[in-house]
Amino acid sequence: YLDFLISFNLFNYISIVNKLEYVVLQLFKDYKNSVFGDMDVLRYVVSKLLNVYKPKLVIDALYRNDGTFIGELKDFAIQQVKKNQGIVHKDAENRAFNELTIFLSDYNEKYTVDWNYMTPFIGFQKYKDEMNITDYVLYIDKEGEGSTINSARCIGLVNVFEVESSESTGVRIADMFTGIISKLIKAIDNDLDYKTPEDSVNYTILSIGWFNLDEETFFLYKKLGKVIFEQHQAHFKSFAGNYSDTFIYFIAFLGYIHEMKTYGEYVNIEIIEHQKRVNNLALGNLQRHSDRMTMKIPIKKLEEDDKDYYLNQKGA
Repeated sequence: YLDFLISFNLFNYISIVNKLEYVVLQLFKDYKNSVFGDMDVLRYVVSKLLNVYKPKLVIDALYRNDGTFIGELKDFAIQQVKKNQGIVHKDAENRAFNELTIFLSDYNEKYTVDWNYMTPFIGFQKYKDEMNITDYVLYIDKEGEGSTINSARCIGLVNVFEVESSESTGVRIADMFTGIISKLIKAIDNDLDYKTPEDSVNYTILSIGWFNLDEETFFLYKKLGKVIFEQHQAHFKSFAGNYSDTFIYFIAFLGYIHEMKTYGEYVNIEIIEHQKRVNNLALGNLQRHSDRMTMKIPIKKLEEDDKDYYLNQKGA
């Protein structure tokens, strides 16, 4: 399968959206960044906390989608602040939960989630434009009542058609690609997942099994790396939310294997060293992601001169 993708030099685009972050983005869609608060950071922190704690009542209400979600989320935030009282390293967490409680007070108790597929198509439109693809036909796997194709059309995509996957080789190729990527990301997420909220203060790295590779598996990862890192490089080749920690970790792992020249080079390094190197790569990527998220003002290069001052973006 991977040889097929490589030999035909196929384009590929990936959209990764965490379900809990998807809901948080909807909740805060009307709030913009300001001098009083960075909403991008708050969205990220709240999404991360919900993924760490996985509050059962909140998630059950989310899937029922019966209007009880806001009430359950507010109760969880209030109760968690009470549990965290007096724990110094929970101060930042409490600030996020308190801010969340304030924002939730603006919502009607009957709020329901609008599950749509706009986000992946927004990214796909950007990818298509970046690659200068203007002449295209987009085939979408037919399912449900057409919500997927309607989302594509709402974004402005044209020449869009629904097809049965059994009748479209292209859809089946894309479905396999999605399955491979999503299963790897889910497996990494399960491996790194905190078994209890208290585990979140402990050091967690990928388990040894990820690095105990035979030669065939090693070269399979390298082929997948070639598809993702080399074929049709583009900024919008992947499109993810702010809370994309597991995807970033997956890219670090795959990129590390991809950079290895030979299997002999790989096996000559201790597995524990592989673990440390991948974890350090992932942490570096996460830090850069965080820096980009908080950098709101475009960087302006300062010219060399004799002045002992410079003008900022507003002319001060």
